[in-house]
Amino acid sequence: PALGRWLSRDPIEERGGLNLYGFVNNDPVNRWDMLGHICGITIHRAPVGMYLLEPQNIGEFRAYHPGQTPAAEFSFGHEWIQFEDGTAYGFYPKGNSIYSLGEARVGNDPAPKNYSGKTGISTWEGVCSSNESVLQEGKGKGTRCICAECSDVRACIRLAASGWSNEGTRYCVLTRNCRHFTEYVLKRCGLSKSKVKNVN
Repeated sequence: PALGRWLSRDPIEERGGLNLYGFVNNDPVNRWDMLGHICGITIHRAPVGMYLLEPQNIGEFRAYHPGQTPAAEFSFGHEWIQFEDGTAYGFYPKGNSIYSLGEARVGNDPAPKNYSGKTGISTWEGVCSSNESVLQEGKGKGTRCICAECSDVRACIRLAASGWSNEGTRYCVLTRNCRHFTEYVLKRCGLSKSKVKNVN
């Protein structure tokens, strides 16, 4: 009551303490799922850090390596789709990271393991992009996203990720990369990134 939130719902006092205020990351306006259609599908993006070559060479940068403190971080790192059970989908170059053959990692993207415990990871929920968006893959094909079962949405993602190689197998850092893969898969399954982005 002193905080002006609510009177205790339990006359013998709740033992949740401040945890009571941690409901949906303190954002109940934007984080709700009235119909239960959010299926635990998230989209993650790792930052790319850069560090100075030498302290005297201000402005000279090279790639950041895990364990080093970067001088700056940029939001153009690897992006992938992940299920609650840790299954992940992403797209990688097989050769150099500018232009080479590409490889879709269907269910075995190593990113969740590689970035476990790291900070700066941006996360969005996969949500139906509109009331009219439909699944274009799997047994739920043709079903509106808002009416689909979570199992149908996950199956759609698996098939769309597998079908990405049918769209061409080249990786190009500018025109066909992990973000294009994520966008393609989400679109095939009537999904988009939520408006709310969390950064850990």
